[in-house]
Amino acid sequence: MATLPEDRVHAQEQLEAKLELARELNATAHWRSGRSILEQIEPEMARASSNQRNRYDLIRAHNLALGGAPAAGLELVEQVLDRGLEPALTIYALSLAANLATAERSYERAFRYIKTGMALVPDVEDKAARAGLLGITGRLYAEAGEVERGVELARQAIDYASRAARDQLGSSLCIAGQRLTAALEMGSNIQANLEAATIALNDCKREQNELFTAALESLIGELHLQTGDLVESERWLHQALSRQQAIGYLSGMMLTELRLMDLELRLGGPMPNSALIGQLVSHFQARRFWDRKARTHQLVARFAERERDPATALEHLQREALSTERYAVLQRSRRTAYLEVQYDMDARRRELALLQEQSRISELEQTTTRQQTRFRHGTQLSAAILIALLAVGLFRAMRERRHFQNLSRQDSMTQLFNHTNFFEVADRALNSCIGSGEPFTLTVGDIDHFKQINDGHGHLVGDTVIQRVASRMRAGFPKTAILGRIGGEEFAIASPGMSLNEARDRVDAIRKEINSARSDDQVLQVSMSFGVAEFDGSETIEQLRKRADHALYEAKQGGRDRVEIADEQ
Repeated sequence: MATLPEDRVHAQEQLEAKLELARELNATAHWRSGRSILEQIEPEMARASSNQRNRYDLIRAHNLALGGAPAAGLELVEQVLDRGLEPALTIYALSLAANLATAERSYERAFRYIKTGMALVPDVEDKAARAGLLGITGRLYAEAGEVERGVELARQAIDYASRAARDQLGSSLCIAGQRLTAALEMGSNIQANLEAATIALNDCKREQNELFTAALESLIGELHLQTGDLVESERWLHQALSRQQAIGYLSGMMLTELRLMDLELRLGGPMPNSALIGQLVSHFQARRFWDRKARTHQLVARFAERERDPATALEHLQREALSTERYAVLQRSRRTAYLEVQYDMDARRRELALLQEQSRISELEQTTTRQQTRFRHGTQLSAAILIALLAVGLFRAMRERRHFQNLSRQDSMTQLFNHTNFFEVADRALNSCIGSGEPFTLTVGDIDHFKQINDGHGHLVGDTVIQRVASRMRAGFPKTAILGRIGGEEFAIASPGMSLNEARDRVDAIRKEINSARSDDQVLQVSMSFGVAEFDGSETIEQLRKRADHALYEAKQGGRDRVEIADEQ
């Protein structure tokens, strides 16, 4: 049997050591430290084994997410999954993909990953792989409303992690414990969560996992805040913030700053400066943390009320209401994604039962003799009835699955994409245009004086106006366009492959069509304002939307019933 040269063996050992170091630095230090090691390793990947290359890419995907680019990390994980991995590494990659999809608020994809992974679990004995998958599954189940089941799965993850070798991917008791606290957060037992967080914190300190140590310190500060122990809350939150600043974990810092704002309000302190408030709002909006954005506006409103500034208080209460509405949409999307997985699993069980029954009939036909003819006919009749019932059940399950799928993707009134799915689909289309070099435009539109329409003519007329706008949009744009209702009276159009001038002309034609009600509309005449922005070659979908929103604001300020182009002089 051929053996590797000694220098090649040494090189492989060095590469293994560097891979392990990069993985550890992702958890124990500033994410840039891990990035530096990965950059050093990159030239050596040409001589690496396929297993090393896969692990390198998964570590890099995790690092990208830590650096604030979960979408890029998720894309890299999907490339690794396409290569065909050994089962244990496949489960680890699926767990990471589910985690990054959750960070991207893409719950349909997250549940799809865990469904694929859970189907592999019975055939994989690797305890660490099981721990990693069960942990993220428990967290997602709890966030989808299945708190009891989620906590149960998260506790199973801790059990597997405690019995796994410490050097295996996914074997971390710290991470398993943190996911249990995330599941418990969805419930109402603060004491149970505090006990779990304390145990997990000790594991994280022992593993030197600075990222999750800081996250748990911040959570413990939040739990003390909820129980009214403000002194302990302040101690834990400042400790967490200091650690998060040291490792450069921006999302963690923003959440801890939000909790400190709540603490400051309870202590009677002054309102935070506008720069910090703007930073929190911008961060949470860009990452679609609508619950945290709503909490930010609620706290600012309460500060303003205390300082007798009703105008500021009203402004932030209105923004809180909008963010709360968007969070509710996100929650429905998460719940629906969970239900789709459950229906898929039920359908799979029915399909299996159907196949087993058909196999049993085949066996009966082969073994039946002439003397058993009557018995056979009776058995076949019973089996046929059972098959029919199973088939009916399978049909209903698939029909219900399609129903839930539509609910998660469409606005029920207009059948356009809802807010969450519109921006997910638009983001994927933008990435495709970046790859092909095609233009991409985003339009946002708002029905003028819509509240007056509802107040003066009733909500039924208002609903009809919304449906009419949706109809005009469908007629005015090609099928390649992505159409969405992203708010009460707010619409959006993403146009991959369409130039700014063409998009502007089509939008203006729609505006005129809406403004000129036809005789068969049977509703009052309305107008709309629009903002159009073209992708500048480097911005994210959130940044593009911000420019389109600003153009819409200019259209409103300029007298309404008009189309404004972003950044046009």
